[in-house]
Amino acid sequence: MNLYKIAVCSGPNCSSRFSADVKKRFEALVKKKDLDSNVIVGDGGCYGRCTRGPNVQIIGPIPREEESDYRRFKVVPKPDIEKQMYNGVSPNDCEELIESHCMRGEVLDRLKDTQLA
Repeated sequence: MNLYKIAVCSGPNCSSRFSADVKKRFEALVKKKDLDSNVIVGDGGCYGRCTRGPNVQIIGPIPREEESDYRRFKVVPKPDIEKQMYNGVSPNDCEELIESHCMRGEVLDRLKDTQLA
């Protein structure tokens, strides 16, 4: 399995929409599914999609030689690393996101961001 980072927005608007609960759910699922060596969960910054949060960016696959860089807090993804933004993520969506995006490498269309960055 490839390495991915799940960055959950920690900005004020997403926080007011319970993004901390989303992050906790991702962390619990990573432990439950024994994915600690393949999925990094961390805080993200504001992604400018405040009205559609909580927002989650999944970064990867990440080359193993760059793993330590991505384990740091709020790292900005390098331009050559794939990333996908998801909007309106609830704790109930987390398992489907991990299974779809991180385990099968498939974008989850129903939550994917449609705003051009």
